[in-house]
Amino acid sequence: MEFGDGTYRGIKACFIGYAEVDPVRKLHAIRKHASEVADWTEELDDASLLNLIGELRAFSEYLRRECSHYKIPYFDGSTYFASAIREAKTYLQSAMVPSSIALFSSHSPPRASTRPACG
Repeated sequence: MEFGDGTYRGIKACFIGYAEVDPVRKLHAIRKHASEVADWTEELDDASLLNLIGELRAFSEYLRRECSHYKIPYFDGSTYFASAIREAKTYLQSAMVPSSIALFSSHSPPRASTRPACG
């Protein structure tokens, strides 16, 4: 399947990852922004969470290469994750008629909505 410009039959796709993230900084950010209600990251000690961050960083690196190969936009949120979300939102909403928008991130499951997936 060739995606070319990141669209396939009217569906736009992109990926937000953090292939360049500093694992220790990411750990601190996760701990700082943990939910007060049943946050799954609280079940992991720092060593386990650092290991998971490393795995997700490697997965982001892989997906960045694949996105480049298939010409699917990749937005890196290693330093400014909120900016990467805004850029992805702008891309997904550009030249589209109202339809489903899917936003994929390396640390959240895919979700689809009839409105933009990010705030």
